Amino acid sequence: NETMLSGNILGGNSYHVVRFTEDADETTVLDGFLITGGRAADALVTNKRGGGIYNDGGSPVISNCIVKANRATSNGGGMYSKKGSPVLSGCIFEENTVEDGFGGALFSQEDELRLRNCAFRKNRATNGGGGGVCLQSSVAVIDACELYFNRASNDGGGALFNRSGSLLLTNCSFSSNMVEGGS
Repeated sequence: NETMLSGNILGGNSYHVVRFTEDADETTVLDGFLITGGRAADALVTNKRGGGIYNDGGSPVISNCIVKANRATSNGGGMYSKKGSPVLSGCIFEENTVEDGFGGALFSQEDELRLRNCAFRKNRATNGGGGGVCLQSSVAVIDACELYFNRASNDGGGALFNRSGSLLLTNCSFSSNMVEGGS
């Protein structure tokens, strides 16, 4: 029984479908939802990021969720996270787009991020990098994840773009990711 959380409200879209604040800790659990229809597009910087999920300093546990068909005009089409310690397990990020930034599926900034058994499929970063995932000054441990058919333009990293962070990748697979133009 799939339960959907949608940002598509009466023909319009919310900026973020799910939002966590700094008081979200490891007892804050989001498990088994389809998160779709977020459209982070506004003049305010925070409303340009994280169409599906916006994490502002929290440490939630996100498990078995599908983050699909969300958009942002800045960073993190599917999810934007900053200065937190989120743990993601068994999640699928699919067909998310960032229109003028980084991290089509996921953008992590100054986080302590843990990803396990997650899949990043058909995500896109236009006019930026990290079609699947972009890490900026984050400490990330990524284990047993799949990144395939993601696309980026201009700044590279069809699947993954790491900007001045610490990254440990184990047992991950990469396939058919692409950079269009740029490096």
